[in-house]
Amino acid sequence: MTSINAQITNLQAQINTLNARLLGVTPNNMVYAAMGAFVRYGCKVTESATPAMSCLLQGQASGDSANLNPDLSATPTRIYQYPNIAGTKAGSFFSQDTSATINTAPAAGLGRFDIAYIFAGKEGAGFAVAEGTASAAAKAEYDANGVSTSDYATDSPHFDPTLPDGAVPVARIYVGPSVTTITDSVIADIRPEVDIAGTINTSDTDASTWSFVLDEDDMASDSDQKLATQQSIKAYVASQVAGLFDYKGEYNASTNSPDLDTSPSGILKGDVYVVSVAGTFFTIAVEVGDTLLAEQDSPTLESHWTIIQANIDGAITALVDDTTPQLGGNLDGQGFDLSRVKLKDYSDKTVDLGTLTGGTGGSAESIDLEDGGSFIATISTATQEFTFDNPDTTPALHGFTLTLTNGGSQTLIFPTNTIWQGGTAPALSASGTDTLCFYTLDGSNGATATWYAFLAGKDMS
Repeated sequence: MTSINAQITNLQAQINTLNARLLGVTPNNMVYAAMGAFVRYGCKVTESATPAMSCLLQGQASGDSANLNPDLSATPTRIYQYPNIAGTKAGSFFSQDTSATINTAPAAGLGRFDIAYIFAGKEGAGFAVAEGTASAAAKAEYDANGVSTSDYATDSPHFDPTLPDGAVPVARIYVGPSVTTITDSVIADIRPEVDIAGTINTSDTDASTWSFVLDEDDMASDSDQKLATQQSIKAYVASQVAGLFDYKGEYNASTNSPDLDTSPSGILKGDVYVVSVAGTFFTIAVEVGDTLLAEQDSPTLESHWTIIQANIDGAITALVDDTTPQLGGNLDGQGFDLSRVKLKDYSDKTVDLGTLTGGTGGSAESIDLEDGGSFIATISTATQEFTFDNPDTTPALHGFTLTLTNGGSQTLIFPTNTIWQGGTAPALSASGTDTLCFYTLDGSNGATATWYAFLAGKDMS
């Protein structure tokens, strides 16, 4: 499940995107809402005398007075003062007049339909021409019907090229065989214009009736095309953060201030306090820096809270208050000392090496002391070498037992630094069970560590 912080960040990003799509407020109190892809003013594509094979994007083209921006300024400082104003799928578009290049014309007998388009990129507004596919069919279409003024990608038969994501088409251009200039006669206007239904009067006081506004406290529609009311955003965020961490301040455990454990009032699930003065919380000793988290509304018992220790010392001190502490899993001491303890009912883990059929050098059997302190094996058919691996690397006595069945039936090889009791390795039972003991005082030397060894039990059958 997406975290609440990620959801809030995503919601804010959507709000920012919608804000970016507002084109501006004009002096006549109208807001032009970019709720899709449209052209509000200008963006008329016309022929260009120079350079060859180019076209213009104009905000004041001849014969285009119906699309002239009434607030046009020669030196615009606001969005609504530019000659070309539009909304794209990627954001608001506004620019001065500009031009775009058309690629080289196709060969004899071929023709193609290009699409001039506008876009709002990361570097700002842009105007470009997408090249169609040259074909004899495209030329025949033009010869028979001219340039279609239908909406982008709906001309029949379909010859329009694919546009980049977020682009808005503004003109269809026919490029005939071997032409070197583009004239108005081969440019068809396909601007998607906004009508009065696309404007919002700022004197309106109720937006809930607008079709693109949703008032849903649970945001159930999950729409990426419509706005949410202020109240629904507030209600949704409140429902998502309920029960999460809400830092309330410091807690003096010595004086129980504020009152959390005798007669608390107004505390909600998720409220968090940090201990500023050590003391007792209910019956639990707490230290400076410990965190207290309410697990329910109106908590009255210690069990209604979670106490988060600020440091390991505090956690260990707490064991004094628990006379029967239990582990929930393996305990890794990381090589640290454990002092002044009495061991009761403990055992070494036994590792069964199974039946060993022989092996020396790289095939030697590893006795890995990280696996346990007792090892058993049955010797079978060939010479068997043992290595002693991963002893304690700190200055300490580290030992283990090795119980072998039929140990005397084959030759056994132990590490060269093994020192046997009496100076000689004992003779083991060819058919029977023997127990050997090994220990080292310098495990930090690894493969060169000295191992002391003796026979603890012979022929224990």
